[in-house]
Amino acid sequence: MLALAVAGKLGPALAESWKQPDAKTYEFTLHKDAKWHDGEPFSSKDVTWSLKQWAEGAAGAGLKSLAANMDQGEARDANSVRIVLKNADLSCRPWSLRAGGCSPTSL
Repeated sequence: MLALAVAGKLGPALAESWKQPDAKTYEFTLHKDAKWHDGEPFSSKDVTWSLKQWAEGAAGAGLKSLAANMDQGEARDANSVRIVLKNADLSCRPWSLRAGGCSPTSL
């Protein structure tokens, strides 16, 4: 949902903003006008569906290990997602949730 921008800093991609209210929680606000290649809108349902796929093993090793520490992935509304980890993990940062990790629910 994020991308590495100039000088290795995080920048928006599918998420226009994000925050980390505590060591285990990440909250993302998605771009309202983001669309898939087929023109379908990108939404929080796509993110939570992707998180479920990662947990079920339909992902590479990096995403599987990230999913193993996820306690909850919640679509708060059409354009916001809250992810809660089981344990605080310094290696789990928002850049782990890059745009390339999400898939449309229509797959």
